[in-house]
Amino acid sequence: MSGLSIVQACLALCYYKSIPEDLIDKVFCVKFIQRIEEEIHMCYSKATYPERVLNLIMQLNRTVCLDYPEANVPWFQQNYIEAQLSKKPKSRSKFGDDVKNLLGAVFSDDSFFSCNHITPYGYQIDFVIHFNKNREPIPAPAETTILDRITKVAILLLRLDSFCENDLTALRGPEHLKTKHLEMMGYKVVHINEHDWNTRYMNSSETKTNYLKYLLQI
Repeated sequence: MSGLSIVQACLALCYYKSIPEDLIDKVFCVKFIQRIEEEIHMCYSKATYPERVLNLIMQLNRTVCLDYPEANVPWFQQNYIEAQLSKKPKSRSKFGDDVKNLLGAVFSDDSFFSCNHITPYGYQIDFVIHFNKNREPIPAPAETTILDRITKVAILLLRLDSFCENDLTALRGPEHLKTKHLEMMGYKVVHINEHDWNTRYMNSSETKTNYLKYLLQI
């Protein structure tokens, strides 16, 4: 069984929060990391295989840190995350631009929401909005000491590949984990499905604006 297959199996078990502790110990050790490095060095597809393996290891490291803190596995992927972000081009889509423009119309001030926010452990959030205790939008607070007195809302834009092939109402494992982990970080997570956003009954700006207000409970 290849190192890649073992990492994939571990992630699959994490989706059900059922990975055994001894398997965590087996993967997060010097011997296994050396095995992965050897596989990367010997692989034929150096254009894609190394990045695929490293990305899956990052996902597994993140999941174990958040879901299994008792395993005492350190987070050692921050340099990888920062390197990936520096290489990643700023992608734009009509879907994302449409949501951004309507959020600007709803709040009348772009300072009330941030785009492409990066969390600890490297999750990217399409839009983040902060509300005070009166459910009024506020600019992102600089002081972490007041975070317990505000509501952080994370808006995630979902595409077709965010859902299972045999059930378009069920999120795939990575998206489900992301939602759960963001909730653990204190976010209230709101999903906007691209398919729903572009349906005939949502074809007017007014309808979409009302939909956003409904999702954000404002």
